[in-house]
Amino acid sequence: MLVGLVCIFFIVTKENQIKTARVNVVHFHEKNREPSLTELSPPNEYTPKHVDNLQFRTVELVGTFLPNQEIYLANRTATNNSKPSSKKPLGFHILSPFLLESGKIVWINRGWIARDPANRKKIPTVARPDGGQTITGYVAPSTTDLFEIGHTVNHKIDGRVIALHFHPPATGQEVLNGDTYPFVITQTGAGADQLVRPALGYIQEVNYSFELRTWWFILLITVGFWFLSGLVFIKRQGNPAPGFPR
Repeated sequence: MLVGLVCIFFIVTKENQIKTARVNVVHFHEKNREPSLTELSPPNEYTPKHVDNLQFRTVELVGTFLPNQEIYLANRTATNNSKPSSKKPLGFHILSPFLLESGKIVWINRGWIARDPANRKKIPTVARPDGGQTITGYVAPSTTDLFEIGHTVNHKIDGRVIALHFHPPATGQEVLNGDTYPFVITQTGAGADQLVRPALGYIQEVNYSFELRTWWFILLITVGFWFLSGLVFIKRQGNPAPGFPR
């Protein structure tokens, strides 16, 4: 019974994730038809509702990446194609604070880089662009993992900050200089840093088909086991073992 309930729970969860992913794709293409933002309002003007409405809006921003502030998000896959996550190698998303010409800071997901599967303590080196930069991208949707711990402790390997999760600062929360935007920009297009990034106008539609088929298969096996067990029980009730009363 418990196994069946767990299967149903995950099937419903995956179906909801598929529905959300399809809605996001439609929303993404709608936002891509709007002109790119070249300037952002002050961070304190972005309410949670405003941030939700801003998701997937394209941007073209000018600024400078701040040195020695990168965060390596571990156990991530590339977002430049729609292959199932189970068929993609694991690596890091590189997040860096970007100082705009206005003096405000927005976090940029610069892209993905593979992790050395033979040595997890070997962290890849990622070049940080120096000087003024013009980046293109879009406002990433706010997501929370199903079993995510609210506060995860970051640690360092080879002097690099490794984290499992990252959340942009809440509106009004003081982070860095206190003028940080409450959302993350996903950078698009190829660059000299050789990070893997989605092409401009492309969004990865997460493929949950493998996981969904797996949970359906487990559920069918479980139901089949219940059915056969019931048949055996009924048969034994009708034909008790010798020495036992009917």
